Amino acid sequence: MRGDLVTEQTDNGFTQDQIACLMSALTKLDLTAPSGGKAPAEHVYGTPLEDLCKEEIAKYKLHPLDIWDRLEHWTARNEIATGLDQFLLRHLGFFNVEPASRGYMIRLRLPACQMRGDQMQAVAEIADTYGPGHAHVTTRGNLQVREIAPKDVLKVMDALTEAGLSCQGSGADSARNLTTSPTAGFDPVELINLAPHTRRLSNLILNKRDLRALPRKFNISFDNGGSISALSDSNDIAFQAVKVGNDAPVDPGIYCRIGLGGISGHRDLTRETGMVCTPDQTVMAGFAMLMVFVEHADRTNRKRARLKYVLDAKGLEWFIEATQAKLAEIDAGFQLDATKPNPRSAAPSR
Repeated sequence: MRGDLVTEQTDNGFTQDQIACLMSALTKLDLTAPSGGKAPAEHVYGTPLEDLCKEEIAKYKLHPLDIWDRLEHWTARNEIATGLDQFLLRHLGFFNVEPASRGYMIRLRLPACQMRGDQMQAVAEIADTYGPGHAHVTTRGNLQVREIAPKDVLKVMDALTEAGLSCQGSGADSARNLTTSPTAGFDPVELINLAPHTRRLSNLILNKRDLRALPRKFNISFDNGGSISALSDSNDIAFQAVKVGNDAPVDPGIYCRIGLGGISGHRDLTRETGMVCTPDQTVMAGFAMLMVFVEHADRTNRKRARLKYVLDAKGLEWFIEATQAKLAEIDAGFQLDATKPNPRSAAPSR
């Protein structure tokens, strides 16, 4: 009874007013806090903040994609980024390389290592106007221009945009320029032209926030199975076109063999997984494997943060199982297929 108002009792013994009072109190409780009243510790993919290396702390405090307003300030002041700021800026393609050379070095992103003639002319104009008048070719099939003044950074980015070019995701903890066979598309003996798949995966990476601040740099390559190799065995992920015959547990046809964990600096080549996917499946397969890397790589020690060390710690079989689970989670619509090790690759006759 409340005043002269009598409320009806419910089946559980509480009145409607009592239930409303209890519900109001429950909404004010922090039910996420563990016993003892302490809030759960902050972490990045399971690693507590206090255990992160300094670069991971920097990315946690300011995602590289959120640095653009600082870039506006630096450009207006003709100020070059230093320290962890310049580390973050490398994710956008600008490198403070002083004292080796003055100003910034810009590294382009040319997925599949291809560009048009007019784009080459645009890079030449950028090098003449803002740089030293020349560019360098990189080991991953793109171009670099040095000696760019801090005040010209946004002008260079605008010129690249006008030409349909980009320098995004070409440095620091990025999936670097995705390569393919240098003769892709015109090699008469290639099994398939994988350049379109290379560009698609590159675009996915650039437009997925989780993949713009990886635990460490990451290399991906597509080999068309033609006359000139893409040296994909030296990459973290290698998609190698192969022809599978009638004696395999998959339908005959052209597939991409998957190799993992190559690092040229360690003189390590990719590990044969015994798994294949179709060329059209390489984009989502690559995405799934990148996400497994994001979720499980070491964020405390940058010297042991590459994919190789995930494979060393957890095993190749574990990584494949985690990839299959991730493919199901993202509703990719397929699973990687197992085939006998080293399925025979045979280029068609000329």
